[in-house]
Amino acid sequence: MTWLRLAPFAVVLLGASAGGCGGDPNAVDLVISFETPELKRLSTVVRLSVLADGCGGTDEIYAADVAVAGTSMPAQPDTFPKGSYGFRAEARDSFCNVVAVTCVDVPLPIDGERLEIVLYEGTGSGSACVGLEMCVSGRCITIQPDGGPDTGPVSCMGEGMACGGGAGSCHGGSCCFGCWDGTVCQPGGAPRACGIGGETCAACDPGDPCTGGICEDASATGQFYLTAKGSGMRTSMGLYYSVGDNGHMQQPTPRDMTNAQTFSQYTGTLRFVDIAGTQIASAGITPEGHLYTWGENLLGALGRGATPDLVSSTPERLVIIGDELYTDVSGGDYHFCAIRDEGSLWCWGDNRRGQLGSGSSLMSSNRPVQVTPGSIWSRVAPAESQHTCAIRSDATLWCWGNNDSAQLARPATTATANAPVQIDGQWLTAAAGVYHTCGVKLDGTLWCWGAMPIAPAVENAAQLGLGDRDGRETPTQVGTRVGWRAVTAGLNHTCGILRLTDGSVSALCWGLGIWGQLGQGSQGDELMPTTVMGGTGWESIAAGWSHTCGVRAGRFYCWGSDCDARLGDGAMCPPETMGCGMMAMCSVTVPTEVVTNPP
Repeated sequence: MTWLRLAPFAVVLLGASAGGCGGDPNAVDLVISFETPELKRLSTVVRLSVLADGCGGTDEIYAADVAVAGTSMPAQPDTFPKGSYGFRAEARDSFCNVVAVTCVDVPLPIDGERLEIVLYEGTGSGSACVGLEMCVSGRCITIQPDGGPDTGPVSCMGEGMACGGGAGSCHGGSCCFGCWDGTVCQPGGAPRACGIGGETCAACDPGDPCTGGICEDASATGQFYLTAKGSGMRTSMGLYYSVGDNGHMQQPTPRDMTNAQTFSQYTGTLRFVDIAGTQIASAGITPEGHLYTWGENLLGALGRGATPDLVSSTPERLVIIGDELYTDVSGGDYHFCAIRDEGSLWCWGDNRRGQLGSGSSLMSSNRPVQVTPGSIWSRVAPAESQHTCAIRSDATLWCWGNNDSAQLARPATTATANAPVQIDGQWLTAAAGVYHTCGVKLDGTLWCWGAMPIAPAVENAAQLGLGDRDGRETPTQVGTRVGWRAVTAGLNHTCGILRLTDGSVSALCWGLGIWGQLGQGSQGDELMPTTVMGGTGWESIAAGWSHTCGVRAGRFYCWGSDCDARLGDGAMCPPETMGCGMMAMCSVTVPTEVVTNPP
């Protein structure tokens, strides 16, 4: 039998008193137990209800959702009057499927100080959410378009039409801020697949995030990761290409040490559904969930526990104690983080700023270390530098590592945090830039913070998109638009994917533009989000230190600084302009289709 002891509220929840009998309330410990460890592992939330007329009644006088991985829950009533009550426990998985349910008739007051409710396998079925309720990590709620409290459905007109400023679709006169499956409103947050505008809900494949109500099919859209001097690209068929600096063999064989001007294909047998890179190493997840790393092992970046001088140009599988499977990987400056299929988060490599999040003060770790054991994570944010952010299964956002520009949404005087720090709100996705952080909330709004002045480049960047060049120590909303699906943060610029009210999808960029990395056809800065040239239909976007790449209508584009040949467009910078300084003489200011070799 596996226990879920619901302290500290257990002592105060059942303040049961014999109404009219005089006497003090009788505090009772409430313990929920699971028949098997497997049943507890499947359960994300337990819905505890108190029914006024026993288990056969329908008058719910108290209800609360309790996270299985934690013990916190809303306030409880002080006492229940004398009488018979039904205490009902309903275990749900992260998709709000009922996996077990038990109801116990309890006469109050009771003898003793303990009440146990046992949940058994095979006693649950169906979805816990009804009507236009939306599932978010086991909880059935209605999210408002302005991010306000769950006050009920938002009225709308026109079946299947966009509503809530484009953040949802109208069904039965109410706005669904998620995916309408024909009966109920399904969640818009990972890992549940969903769509907006009447699209059919279906389960996402491993490694495919659900963003902004849309299942991002990794096998269909392709992907980039960008570093300071290079680019990695994955096609819809899982093929891996790379271009730019290869001084650390982070681009797998066959590659030489020179800077080719086109994206060169890795011709090995591996195929990838997710890729990530640091300044010295790369990583990829195969369709089977196996994680591979290659490049240089400085500061333990490969995670294999090998000697610091190891350089590996061939992808090798990362195995710790057995057949670990992974669903998401992200790379920072010199570190990686990855989520396993059971929801645990592991990081390795450079830890000089606490970016591994393990609470350790060691400079680095050449083997993966777990971040807050017991927590269930759904997504780790793309990173460009020395801090890390990730989202848990309850849609909470946590960041750790470097904070010298308030990247962690706390005063910049607190320079680092070697353990996760929570960022207020319910979040869909996030991105960790060098000096700043941005995230999209569940309601489709975009928020940014950081970029507090520590250097002139930060003061002049405007990468927060707030209409000025000032930094922020707390999350601040970027404009008033809803419908943001993704965000990516670079050195001094930011980009995002926005679903417009007409259903089309645009890419927008803002911040420093001296290298043309904003895709505006010029090298000027933009203080607020501005549409990237090339029209709509953007599927993904990635911001590097001084260049940007994205996928539009199944085709791959890059723009910005082309020093080190990082754009892969086949062009050769003149030798006198190959430097990557602020002169930005070798730049491309509009999205330009990449060239692959072999084609």
